[in-house]
Amino acid sequence: MTHATPIAATIHGVRQVIFYVQSGLVACDPATGGELWRIPYDYRTSSAASPVVHGDVVYVSAGYGVGAGAFRITKDGDSFGHELLWRKRNKLMNHWSTPVAKDGHLYGMFSFKEYGEGPLECVELATGDVKWSRGGFGPEHAILVGDVLVALADTGEVVLAEPQPDAYRE
Repeated sequence: MTHATPIAATIHGVRQVIFYVQSGLVACDPATGGELWRIPYDYRTSSAASPVVHGDVVYVSAGYGVGAGAFRITKDGDSFGHELLWRKRNKLMNHWSTPVAKDGHLYGMFSFKEYGEGPLECVELATGDVKWSRGGFGPEHAILVGDVLVALADTGEVVLAEPQPDAYRE
């Protein structure tokens, strides 16, 4: 196990619990505990951010030089598979906080040990491209409340922003 909290999601109509463990991503059937699929993924020292599911895409990230990646989960009959959408080593590292997904984009703190300086960013989930970046947050947290992105900075400041990919707007 890692520090990442397992998440429950429904992908291709199948309820599953996804774990980011030291060997990578593992999805299990919550009723039986049986493994549905597995994706090898790097692990070093610690991983606190949970996987993020948006439709059939699973995003995973960790600090300590690991970086981020996104995988499309496929299903053929009863068998699951996956395809790599993108992988960015030592980039888009979520140190502690899990980003949130909205309309094909991730919003969150993508930095490692950049206390007080790390950015709040919008990342296109399909490509891993950063759409906008706003420094001064550190490795804190962001949540989505309806259509409002609520971000907490290292300073204790709470910022309300629009979760839109075209520009950063408080």
